[in-house]
Amino acid sequence: MPRLIWVLGTALVTTISTIAALVTLKADGDIQTLTCRAINLDSCPIETWSKKRAETFCKKSVPREFMTTGGAASVRWIPDPQKAVRACRIAGLDTVSMPFASALYAAGEYETSRRMVWEIIENGPQRDRLDAVAFRGMRYLFDNSHARNRRLYGLSYLTAAASHGHAASNYALSWVYESGLCIRKDQRWPGQDFLANAGTSFNETNDAHGHSLAGLKWASPGECIHPNPKAAAALLRVAVKADYLPAHYLAARWIRDGYVKPAALGISSTAATYEKKVFRKVKNASETGNLRARFLLALAHEDGVGTTKDLRLAGSIYKDLSDLGLGYATDRYACLHDSTRTDCGTLDNSPEIATKYYIKGVGLGDRNSMNALGWSHCLGDGAQREIEKCVSLLEDAATLGHMNAANNLALLYDGRGRLGEANQELRNPDLALEWYRRAAALGNRCAVVSVAHRSSDNGEVDQYEALSIAQDKDGRFGGC
Repeated sequence: MPRLIWVLGTALVTTISTIAALVTLKADGDIQTLTCRAINLDSCPIETWSKKRAETFCKKSVPREFMTTGGAASVRWIPDPQKAVRACRIAGLDTVSMPFASALYAAGEYETSRRMVWEIIENGPQRDRLDAVAFRGMRYLFDNSHARNRRLYGLSYLTAAASHGHAASNYALSWVYESGLCIRKDQRWPGQDFLANAGTSFNETNDAHGHSLAGLKWASPGECIHPNPKAAAALLRVAVKADYLPAHYLAARWIRDGYVKPAALGISSTAATYEKKVFRKVKNASETGNLRARFLLALAHEDGVGTTKDLRLAGSIYKDLSDLGLGYATDRYACLHDSTRTDCGTLDNSPEIATKYYIKGVGLGDRNSMNALGWSHCLGDGAQREIEKCVSLLEDAATLGHMNAANNLALLYDGRGRLGEANQELRNPDLALEWYRRAAALGNRCAVVSVAHRSSDNGEVDQYEALSIAQDKDGRFGGC
């Protein structure tokens, strides 16, 4: 009896509190709005949120670390960016700032984001200016959709930020020097005045950060940056010294693969000890709510970096991140259930689960999911064979800068590989060469080889043939 009285009393107090809250609200909203604001249910539409709740969601969704990679990569780390932007606007936090500019870009408001980033570059404080410069560099270098893939501009901006010790920029440039990069002759050189606007000039030494870009060879139009392990290590070393978490994880992988020695990255411990240290860093950061750290933790369990390989635990983390609306994690979860992919481990072969999550990833704007689902529709693997959907998805992924999607389209029109052999009716040599060129420009190793073996204008054959030979000597790129 006492317990029943306590339960009834608690229910009565809750009811009275709710009614009181409703009474204190303005009566200009409908019942759903008033009720949602009073009891703060997660299922309530965002338009019914209080300003305080919207502010909490905004700050949680778009903290600074989500945008340091810049460009389209921001979509990976901001859960439900459209909702985040709306929350920021309700909270009055839609002011000029890099986190909000990144959220706008992730939500597809490209022009508004572009104007805000440029305003920060011109008038913002030093830290925000470096983030803004890096953001534009990432867009121009890696995002093929809304920056027209102007690689010279991208290199200029990233160099500007890197020379001032910007960790994410050094991290990004280390990728460039690992694999190489070609600049087509029809790309316009930005010029020294452009570099001055970006905040620095090429080959600037900045001793304050213990780092110099002097001696790095930058490509001019019609030239290539060839793989350069020494330069790649020097750039990654700066990001590691700055304690940039993704750089630590990449360093652990490069050391494990034998690409660099620990000393080249300023690491005094053994490879095994460093891996364990990186795993602890990632795990500790993930426990603070850092979503990118949680994603790296899943990768560590998938790859066995600093810990025992555990695909089931990796899958559980990917699924949790997918439930939060992160497309990149959604694709990784699907991949674990897709035995046709070689870029992840296989937890089990379940085409139904894989396809379900690829579709979800496409809805979240993830280019990896677009490429994978397009492949499935091309071949009828796990999804109905529909050529129009296949081509549309691959084109969407390629437009977002997915180099393998561009190469898949080239193979499709070239009649080569599984895609081409299964769809011979689509053979089109001219379209194939066009997509090989686009895939090569995005960095696809096999497309580089394909372009190098085909006739082309503007000396493009010589350009890509030289890169192909350099990549073969580098030894980190498989045959095609």
